[in-house]
Amino acid sequence: ALHRGSGWCHAMADDTDEVPRRRSNSRFRQEVPPDLRRVLTRKVPVLNFLSVSFARPLFYTSRRLRTIISSHVAILVHFTVVVGETLAELEEAKWRIQQCRVQIWQESMSGPLPIYFRCPSSELPLQHETLVQNLQSLAPMVRWEECREMHFICRAEHIASMDPALRPALQKIYGCQPWMMEGLEQVWYMEVTLSQICGFPSDTSFPTISTAKVVCCDPAAASDGSLLRIYSVFPNLKQLHLHMRPNLLPPMCLSNFVALADFRISFDLAPGTPLGDGVEGSFFMAANLLNLPFSCEGGMFQHLQRLQMNLFLRGGLEPFARALRSQAPSLKRLGTTSLQLLRLLEVHKDSFKLEEVVVVMEIEDSLSLFNMLLPLSIAGNRCSLKRLGLHMQAPDGLLPPHEEVEGFLCSGFLSLTDCLAENSFIHFTQSHAQLVETVFFQLPYVAPEHFSADLAACGSEGPQSTPLERPLRLMEALPSLRPSGTLISGQLRPSMAELASQKPERHDLHAVLPENMQMKLMHVIDSLGNWKEEMGFRS
Repeated sequence: ALHRGSGWCHAMADDTDEVPRRRSNSRFRQEVPPDLRRVLTRKVPVLNFLSVSFARPLFYTSRRLRTIISSHVAILVHFTVVVGETLAELEEAKWRIQQCRVQIWQESMSGPLPIYFRCPSSELPLQHETLVQNLQSLAPMVRWEECREMHFICRAEHIASMDPALRPALQKIYGCQPWMMEGLEQVWYMEVTLSQICGFPSDTSFPTISTAKVVCCDPAAASDGSLLRIYSVFPNLKQLHLHMRPNLLPPMCLSNFVALADFRISFDLAPGTPLGDGVEGSFFMAANLLNLPFSCEGGMFQHLQRLQMNLFLRGGLEPFARALRSQAPSLKRLGTTSLQLLRLLEVHKDSFKLEEVVVVMEIEDSLSLFNMLLPLSIAGNRCSLKRLGLHMQAPDGLLPPHEEVEGFLCSGFLSLTDCLAENSFIHFTQSHAQLVETVFFQLPYVAPEHFSADLAACGSEGPQSTPLERPLRLMEALPSLRPSGTLISGQLRPSMAELASQKPERHDLHAVLPENMQMKLMHVIDSLGNWKEEMGFRS
């Protein structure tokens, strides 16, 4: 049609010189807008802005469109072999299945979509045909034989269980077996021990690895320069995860080691031993060493932009906060911390430059959080935070709060959004299934521009800050995943009609809350103070 139209315009231009050819072609394109098939064929990234949940009807529009969309879908398959699983491995498998079931509907249609595939030993080796058949039963709307981008994650011992034709698509390998990297050119993540790195020949290099997890067990690794060997083996490393013994932290602060911009620390703990109990002491010592003038000749945190470390400890937080303020001028993202450390970072001052903080707190800590940001509310200022991650806990059990208290809490969290940066949001996570039935996880459905939530429980590693290569993502509140709100006593509890309709309704939180609960943060704090003893709020 476009070809015939162009010919018609050309004929008109021959008869009358008053109609230029270029103007006629432009007018024709305005009258006949391109359809979705043409847009996708030209590789316009439309699917990047559509979630799987809302893009689902497109697969049933026509066979041709279904084929085109299926060819644009990318998946990331976490492949594991089901054989002799321990109880801990089985629990992890259940958590991963639940996480994929929730997150796959919130991912963009272009992917990569998270797929967790547990292959029984009777179906080994894993072949493309077997995977396509299982995916077809999982999501029949997609023509999986047209899917062009299939990437894989697996443990090193399971690589042999994959068809050789699928192995080049491996991207992440768990397990410290670097000798199996030969021929795997797309792998960008691997695990390795520090002793293995030191045992490599001097010319060994893995240029494709951008993310690595290094396991350190020797406390002398910092003093003998072994940590510096990491950067020579991985010359293009962008994200480093050190899994180490707690007693390695103090000598690391005195070494010449400089952390990458994206840096993560986790501890190898042995409960009931001096090593496991020594986290507090090692952290306290390291935090004080960081503030000494002779520690870190180049500054261990001078390039730091993201720090992922469990920082909800009791001692050493004040010197560690002082070290972050003085030695990490480029720090943008921090997790996972406590309200105590966040207060020490002085979030209400102009010197605070973080764009993301992930905090672990209990429901009773809400009043303390409101008090922390009250100076910003009184002054009418905003801090730099674009994403405030709140991981909710309830160790003492869950009971529906009084309706009035519930309204005060909702009003307080809504007022917090006026203290954060423009276009910011609060993201809720949890590690207890019942917490999704509280009022906090209804806020994304009534004020989706201010709140976000992950309905899948966090795994054993807990909540984490966002890696630097990923944008700060506001997860869409899908009606099909909306909790029923059994632990809500106020007006935000959805009706059965709302849950059954599964329509993406958008409400104004101010219209839902009663007028006496639409208050500024200072009034919320005063009102919650009257319930302090009864509810156990901590200020």
